Amino acid sequence: HEFLQAFLDILGKHVIQCDKIAEEMRTGSSRGGIKPSIMAKELGDTDDGDIVKQLFEGTLRSVLICGKCGHKRSQPESFLNISLPLAKEVVRYAKLRLETCLEHFTYPENLVDPVHCSSCAEKTPTQKQHTFSRLPPILCLHLKRFDAAANKKITDRVAYPAHGLDMGPHLPHWCEVVQEIYTEKEKAANQPTTTGVSSPQILYDLFATVNHTGTLYQGHYFSNVNV
Repeated sequence: HEFLQAFLDILGKHVIQCDKIAEEMRTGSSRGGIKPSIMAKELGDTDDGDIVKQLFEGTLRSVLICGKCGHKRSQPESFLNISLPLAKEVVRYAKLRLETCLEHFTYPENLVDPVHCSSCAEKTPTQKQHTFSRLPPILCLHLKRFDAAANKKITDRVAYPAHGLDMGPHLPHWCEVVQEIYTEKEKAANQPTTTGVSSPQILYDLFATVNHTGTLYQGHYFSNVNV
């Protein structure tokens, strides 16, 4: 997926350059003309009109949630593809589904170290959560099959829908933790909550997969494309 990230980034910049050079060549005669090589150098790395980002780029909402008062601090994080961790070994006996991987990705995690809360004016236990605040027209998902720490490749099969992958439940309003003031007993059972209103349907149909055959150290990639 690192190659895909780099390829899309370079492709987008080249498309911008080609479009602006073509436009300059169409209108350059009235200004004495500008050589394309000079024009490309002057363009730089502007993102204006980047068709690749328009198609592939989405935005994550990264949130820190105070475990004491519920205060939230959020910041946007753009992405061209999302790396999804597979379920832990202890729960990987059942058939894995792509929807389950997405649930694990958006589920809040407890940070090891307390984080300073501006509302409490002290360091408090904190959760971190990612949700999808803006989804792209083309969604690229990467399954993290290479486990470098365990020195192995995870070969478990993952089922995914050919039609109608619903990303609506992973929007902030429907899966983000709502922290209130609870008793100690209630705190232990705190879970992500919703308003009770059904999430909007944001559906994706499968177009292609990129597959790896081999081991952690060697192998080949091949694609299946719906044509």
